[in-house]
Amino acid sequence: MKVVGITEKSGEYQGREYHNIMIHCTKESDDSYGLITEVVKVKFGNVREVFGKAMSAADWQNLVGKTVFVNYNRYGTVQSVQVSDSK
Repeated sequence: MKVVGITEKSGEYQGREYHNIMIHCTKESDDSYGLITEVVKVKFGNVREVFGKAMSAADWQNLVGKTVFVNYNRYGTVQSVQVSDSK
């Protein structure tokens, strides 16, 4: 998937605090014409575990345009994100 944008969302939902990084991506799909979009949600508290390092503002900015490979656990939670050097 190719990263096209990143947003940070935080607030409260049903009395619970949340803080997430939303990675907006495009990808090809056999079930569609052209590209489709997907949002990869990473809890802010898990960023170091998911990416293997703490992410600075420059790291997030450099992620835009890169290809990423996302691995999910059996519950659909993002377990890891590998970043390809190619754009």
